[in-house]
Amino acid sequence: MKKRNYICLLIVFNLITLSVWAQDPVRQRDLGKMGGIQSRPNRAESKGGNGSSILDDSTKQLYGPSTTRYIFEKNIKYQTDTLKSVDTTLVDFHLIFDPVERSGYMLHDLGNIGTAMEPIFFKSPEMIGSRIGVDAYNAYFINPDSIKFYNTLSPYSWFTVVWGGSGRSLTQAGYTRNVSERWNIGGDFKGYYVDKQFQRERRGDRNAESISYDFYTWYLSKDFNYKLVASLSRTNHQVNEFGGIDAEFTDPIADFFSQTAGLRLNTAESNAYKNRLHAYQSYRLNPLLNIFHGLEWGKQIHRISITPSSENSATFDVAPFIDRSGSDAIDQTRLYDISNSIGIEGHQKRWYYSVGYMHRWYHIDYKWLNADSLGIQNKGNESYALIEGGWKPAEKIALDFSGQLMENGRHKFDAELKLPLLEVSFASVKWKPSYMQTAYLGFYDYWIKSFDDPSELSLSGNLKIKTDHIFFAPGVQLQRINHLIYFNEEVAVPGEQTIIPKQLTDDALVFAPFVKTSYSFGKWKTSVQLRYTEINSEAIYALPLPKWHFNGKIELHNLYFNNNLELQTGLMVHWKSDYLARGWDPLIQQFYSQNDFMINDYWLFGAFANIKLKRGLIFVKMNNLRQLMNTTGYFATPYYPGVGSVLDFGFKFNFYD
Repeated sequence: MKKRNYICLLIVFNLITLSVWAQDPVRQRDLGKMGGIQSRPNRAESKGGNGSSILDDSTKQLYGPSTTRYIFEKNIKYQTDTLKSVDTTLVDFHLIFDPVERSGYMLHDLGNIGTAMEPIFFKSPEMIGSRIGVDAYNAYFINPDSIKFYNTLSPYSWFTVVWGGSGRSLTQAGYTRNVSERWNIGGDFKGYYVDKQFQRERRGDRNAESISYDFYTWYLSKDFNYKLVASLSRTNHQVNEFGGIDAEFTDPIADFFSQTAGLRLNTAESNAYKNRLHAYQSYRLNPLLNIFHGLEWGKQIHRISITPSSENSATFDVAPFIDRSGSDAIDQTRLYDISNSIGIEGHQKRWYYSVGYMHRWYHIDYKWLNADSLGIQNKGNESYALIEGGWKPAEKIALDFSGQLMENGRHKFDAELKLPLLEVSFASVKWKPSYMQTAYLGFYDYWIKSFDDPSELSLSGNLKIKTDHIFFAPGVQLQRINHLIYFNEEVAVPGEQTIIPKQLTDDALVFAPFVKTSYSFGKWKTSVQLRYTEINSEAIYALPLPKWHFNGKIELHNLYFNNNLELQTGLMVHWKSDYLARGWDPLIQQFYSQNDFMINDYWLFGAFANIKLKRGLIFVKMNNLRQLMNTTGYFATPYYPGVGSVLDFGFKFNFYD
């Protein structure tokens, strides 16, 4: 048995052992707070002692959502929020399946869940220091900031299963419990299993498979002065790359939507793997002065494996760029990094602060590239100054800000102000070019580039007008992106590369007014999100954007059968104007600017029903109703058709004992 499998089994065994040991009712007393954070559960009163618990005869259920509460790491650190009860609402439960739909179609993928994905509208990278630069699967990695830390009075477990049409499915599960009043453990699992949509030979003929899991814990000392939050996460994401549909773009375009359509690439597989260990601990000297330490350890691997074939279209560089006779056609890049941060922090009732220093060591390892001989620094140390804070003088007024500053002026600073009638956010970011942009030597591609650091200034604001029936929030976003680096499709020359990185010499200026509005009438509600985007002509090719982007929904939300059944049902619609969306090059795992394939506008309709029965949630959703009446659909990315008319079904159950 492999060592990592042995470790996983050992962890699971300990979780089960601790779960049994923790059944002692003495340990079920409500802690009331995590590090000073107040929580007020609504639960039946119990009495008795010495391990006994006597319930009133009228009590039907002692444990439930109100006795199972959670919080995020940031709230634990700064004690900025109370514990929240487990979310049992059915509202928009149908969005749990598709990340693109859940984002409000602000992302685009390759037409199938689990495939490469990027924001339609520009976003600067989260990491301003050294990084690989393969970001297409980041949405499937576990972010430590998103992990929920629970405080439970009983074991809490849940599972979600989605059976999607065309062989797409999702399985999620979680388990957590308090070992004692001041110690909680838990873990989560998520698995996407997505079959091919074209040339599918059998059930289980995968287009994508993604397995993620995490283990987490928090601990508080008896006097609440010391606290520890830690998590370990792992994701293994595999995709069978097919390069899109191999057909001419004609009108009609039915050939693109045939289940037996030809593929532009065969026998290619990409793999994204990420491990992350995250820990935070602090010791309180007094409410205004805590000493903290943070640890981050990670390993990230991106691999693409191709078997050259005469069936592959000449659209891709199928002839090896450098002769490596006897070598496997595998390109691989690894990133190892360790970060340690130290500092001080504190809080009062209406404000909090944190000031610290972070040291990061990193090592980028290429399969083929000898970084030393090419004069490229592939390992090193980085230093960051850290600052974070917030102020909340009233219930509906809040100011939050955070910042990172490293050498060469690279920085990341953002702030958000919330007022009763206004929200304003500001961001200034300057980051280091990724290693994929700077230097690359793969089985088919090669470049060495020298780029200036890109930067972005962003300002966004919107009004908030709300009455009993109407919500109206008009706003505008302004962006200035300097030295934008992008991958560009060059004029095809036999024997030469077609996709290479370039840097924009002019600033990209983005002006985007938007409006979010909704209207409620009785049990019915309608909502609309509309965005208009204008970009200067010098940057439109490097940063292609749709001018119009629209989401709409009409829904009915009501209770039936003496309030025993809750139902939300409705119709969704999405539309964006035509634009030259960026294409996908699977050989280098990058989206690139192209000038040949227009993504035409398409009205996308879907119908859904969400049902709540006691502890269970159920949804049924019909995707792309329009294609039921047509032989053709829409394109998510050039040469990649979007999801067809398929029915999805899913459910979730919570267990509190």
